Amino acid sequence: MSRSLGIHIQPNGWSFVLLDGNSRKWSVRAHDKGTAEPGDRPRRNLGAALAKGLKRSGGKVDQVILTLPSSGSVLRELSLPFSDREKIEQVLKFEVESDLYHLSIDEVVCDFVELADERATSTLLVAATPKEYIQDSLDILSRAGMDPQTVELDLGALCTAIGTYEMSEEDGAQAFLHVGGHTTLLLVAGADGVRFVRSLPFGWQGLVQGESVDVVDVESEEESVEEESDSDSLDEDGEDGEDGGRKLFGAKPDIRAHSFEEAVESADAGTYEAFISRLVGSVRRGLSAASIKPSAVHLLGDELPLLCEEL
Repeated sequence: MSRSLGIHIQPNGWSFVLLDGNSRKWSVRAHDKGTAEPGDRPRRNLGAALAKGLKRSGGKVDQVILTLPSSGSVLRELSLPFSDREKIEQVLKFEVESDLYHLSIDEVVCDFVELADERATSTLLVAATPKEYIQDSLDILSRAGMDPQTVELDLGALCTAIGTYEMSEEDGAQAFLHVGGHTTLLLVAGADGVRFVRSLPFGWQGLVQGESVDVVDVESEEESVEEESDSDSLDEDGEDGEDGGRKLFGAKPDIRAHSFEEAVESADAGTYEAFISRLVGSVRRGLSAASIKPSAVHLLGDELPLLCEEL
């Protein structure tokens, strides 16, 4: 049977799942997660930590799928008078270029998810991801001895996963909130498909006082994506050059990665309540802006105390 390895990397951590089978029938063979040591060489450190973790997966794999955090991508909704994917790909960069105020269209890779709505035109959620983020991820996996066949954003992966969840017209729109360490994803779907997706650039790592990951909002900070010199790429000996303090996926390279349990335990009552309030407020504003009142909210990812009650 086919063996597929899914790897999710974040600024200072990783997780993976190994599946046997196909989309109709499969089983989980292994899964694990871990963090990287802090330091001024985040790509090397993260690659080394991932390589050590993958040794526990066991055996060869037929395909590797890599998932990146979407917090560094620019997200925009776009309406087009046609739905043919080939036609959309021909005009996508031209249509979204005017929204990239601080990035050159040649510096990003664009892709889209079609949203379900009642409009006569096609509504697309377009993600423009800096090429340097993608190159960083490929360098990290190369250090771990992996060559991915597919690279995707976490919000695209969530759309695919929710697509396997059967919903009826009677269920109405349902919200799915995935709380991660660095990125929180909000998705609304119904029987007709995905209707709304948002990526919130913060997660439970922000509970650690004085050590929040400081993820850059690339939509509001013009200097969030800086030019990278060739010194940070792999040299002939396979070693890092000096990173020069450049951020990895928009996060501080020297931040210590905490486990979920450590982050929750380290937060005092005031810090925790403020974080939950920020998260709930972001969810409510997103749903209000989309004029959607879901019939249910499904909490995914790590389970935060009090979040269910506040929502």
